[in-house]
Amino acid sequence: MRSRLFIFLILIGVVLTACGAGTETAVPPTAIPTETPVVLPTLTAAPAVPLAILVLPADMDAETSNLYQKTVYDLTQATGMRFQVRNSLTSVDLEPGLKIVVALLTDPGISALAPAAPDVQFLAIGIPGLIAGGNVSVLGDNSQAEIVGFLAGYTAAMVADDYR
Repeated sequence: MRSRLFIFLILIGVVLTACGAGTETAVPPTAIPTETPVVLPTLTAAPAVPLAILVLPADMDAETSNLYQKTVYDLTQATGMRFQVRNSLTSVDLEPGLKIVVALLTDPGISALAPAAPDVQFLAIGIPGLIAGGNVSVLGDNSQAEIVGFLAGYTAAMVADDYR
């Protein structure tokens, strides 16, 4: 009986010490959830597709006009440029994406437009009295249809990336 009493007292002692107030363990504070701000994507302007403009006289015969248009169109499409044909050109037409202006037989005012658009290459074909320099290139004052081949090569050299 004594052993039973002894075991009973030990069990009560263990139970009481187990249930006693011990050292308090610090519980880290839980973070209060906050709303994360949503970052909206910023709108960036897409780079403009380069533009080439062909300026033809309004009274040019249809066959020659179509030949020039097809030649310049093929070259611009091969280099990923947009293409427009116009009968005149003003400073309002000098948009940021404009890279090349090819003018045939009539001067749309290249001598005044060239300084206003230094990043645009102007090619004047068959326009008398125009002086080459800076961003203006001038080809003879004849209007022969054979110049189309030269125009194609020259324009290709202007729009092609540098091989170096």
